[in-house]
Amino acid sequence: AVGALLKADFFRNALLRITPEKKAMGLNQKRFILMLIDEYQTFVTKDDQEFYSRNRQSRVGAMVATQTYPSLLAEIPEDKARPMLGNLLTKISLTCPDKETGEYFSNISPEVIIETESSNFSTDQYGASSETKSISQEKKNKFDPGVLNGLHRYEVILAKGENCGRVFTK
Repeated sequence: AVGALLKADFFRNALLRITPEKKAMGLNQKRFILMLIDEYQTFVTKDDQEFYSRNRQSRVGAMVATQTYPSLLAEIPEDKARPMLGNLLTKISLTCPDKETGEYFSNISPEVIIETESSNFSTDQYGASSETKSISQEKKNKFDPGVLNGLHRYEVILAKGENCGRVFTK
């Protein structure tokens, strides 16, 4: 409870930086502030979305870490969690065996087109052969939901806006 109160006070003061009164006081509004919260599921509230939709105008960068997507949903409903996470532009996942977290990352990964080529060889009664080729296309998410469970040491999934990829950090 104390952590949530401190976070709320930080949010309030950060947003006050852009008020006309603070500008008149000569407050250094050009300085960037980084907010870093570990175990975010412990501090999250349904009102955080409002701050994340406005934090960039007050030059506040937010970095939050949570164990799994369901641990966040245990504290706030999904209809509040999804837009809030949407305002946190970059998402990073380490290895995680949780199925719902894998599905979340799969769903936010962009769709890619997978082309499959198949060939059919045939020979007629006179010994002449022919080949038929066909190409099929299928749209699917860049990552399967189980990809987080198979990440190796020093490997992460990085999602930023429409870009999503597997990154080796070693």
